[in-house]
Amino acid sequence: MYCQNCGKQMEEGATFCSECGSSLQNQNTYTTSNSYTKSNSYAASFEMDSQKKGTAIAALVLGIFGLLAWIIPIVGLPIGIVGLVLGIKGSKKSGKGMAIAGIVLSTICLILTIINGAIGAYQGYKGEAWFQQEKNEFTLRDEKGNILMSGGIEAVELKSVDLGNGEKQYSAEIRFSDSAAEKFAQITAEHIGEQLGIYINDNRVSNPRVQSEIKGGVCQIFTESYEVANQMVQSLRKCI
Repeated sequence: MYCQNCGKQMEEGATFCSECGSSLQNQNTYTTSNSYTKSNSYAASFEMDSQKKGTAIAALVLGIFGLLAWIIPIVGLPIGIVGLVLGIKGSKKSGKGMAIAGIVLSTICLILTIINGAIGAYQGYKGEAWFQQEKNEFTLRDEKGNILMSGGIEAVELKSVDLGNGEKQYSAEIRFSDSAAEKFAQITAEHIGEQLGIYINDNRVSNPRVQSEIKGGVCQIFTESYEVANQMVQSLRKCI
């Protein structure tokens, strides 16, 4: 029995509360069942353990996804953070092994995401990020503008020829792939004496006259200055 006034547990048959002195005869005393309290406590404990185990599983799943999501920082960062938080919560009781695995994987995800984000930010600052790269198209056209060949560039280098008296003539040297080299040789053989237009996208950068068949897959485009040749080299490299 318990005193309704102060809540003190009383002995059976008591008429006054030993704590506050109130009369127990005029009170509606109440009792509790120890077995009921223990069963409720066990149920609450079981429910709490299940929740923590579910948290550990969620942390593990997010950690696994994080190993793939780090490639995209905007996705990998929140997944890594949530996985780490759930892993810490789940590691306190049930499912401790899964929670620790989730913590490790989420931490790896966060580290890779931060590194990837830093690299992306640096490339963006330098204008070298993949979404900032402009893809050019190289084409070789006849005098009527018909496309005879497109692509096939393997490398582009800036070259110079000493003309004497300290003067140099600069050129962009194009090296074609094996298959493109064969096609280029065939085109030059069929158009000897004609002018062929070398285009980057729709802009003609040179219009040389073919003197003979060009074999070996290498040709040079001569320009009037170093600046023009260097700009052409940079533009042609974007065709690779």
